[in-house]
Amino acid sequence: MVADPVDERDRPVIFVHVPKTAGTTIKAIIAGQYADDKVLLGPGTGEQLLEIGRLDDEQRRKIKMIAGHLPVGFPNLVENPRYCTLLREPVDRVVSFYYYVRREPEHYLYDYTQIQGHSLREVMEHRVSNMMDNFQTRLISGVWNVVPFGEMTPEFLDRAKRNLDTFAVVGLQEHFDESMLLLADAFGWDTPYYRSRNVSEGRPRVSEIDAETLALVASSNTYDTELYEYAKEIFARQVAAMGPGFSRRVAQFQRANRRRDRAADFRRNVLTPTRAKLRPIKRALVGPRGSKAD
Repeated sequence: MVADPVDERDRPVIFVHVPKTAGTTIKAIIAGQYADDKVLLGPGTGEQLLEIGRLDDEQRRKIKMIAGHLPVGFPNLVENPRYCTLLREPVDRVVSFYYYVRREPEHYLYDYTQIQGHSLREVMEHRVSNMMDNFQTRLISGVWNVVPFGEMTPEFLDRAKRNLDTFAVVGLQEHFDESMLLLADAFGWDTPYYRSRNVSEGRPRVSEIDAETLALVASSNTYDTELYEYAKEIFARQVAAMGPGFSRRVAQFQRANRRRDRAADFRRNVLTPTRAKLRPIKRALVGPRGSKAD
């Protein structure tokens, strides 16, 4: 007797979170879509792998979504997963990563970039972090940190492209709203409303950085650039498959999301402070809660 095929939506999902591709916002969206015992959203790769390792078989079978800086094919996560990801224009991603590090005291590169004052150019010249060396290709190919800085080869790019071909969704940060709707449709989510989180502030635009530094960044991310172009082709096909009404649906989603944002801002900036100011007056007039008049 042949077993019934597994429904695609019953298969667990791994969201490969490339650093500085709106992952904090996406994780907040994901957290709203799954019960606590069905999702793992690690604060960092090491901590997340430890958390996964502590799960027993029953707990592991419940997991429907894992999101983190996890390379494709990492063993002993969940059985037969579907993959998805968001990619970003590589030079802009590295610039964003560098300035993110400079404002995060807990990051392992903070002292080197902020206290010791090493510039982006110096970080690239000294080959300090693999996260700035074709890291999107590293994660999607599954090679991760095994290969030293500057020693990635076309073989890993080809492997990354083949892996992307199997992904349920390949999104782009530059088309965030379209990507979220693609994810929602693929995995049966409710409407993925969101508020932008962990947005880099005070970082220069790529156009404001000197040409020599940009050239160094680009030369260390040539495979990521090619992979990103390949991802754009996949993304375009995914959007086309949604039909001619998809652009209208995206526009409706964006309007609804802005309305929710404005309502949340009003509650936070107007209603909540007003209620806090009125509370002492109310207590003075009616007495403490639960008290009885004589």
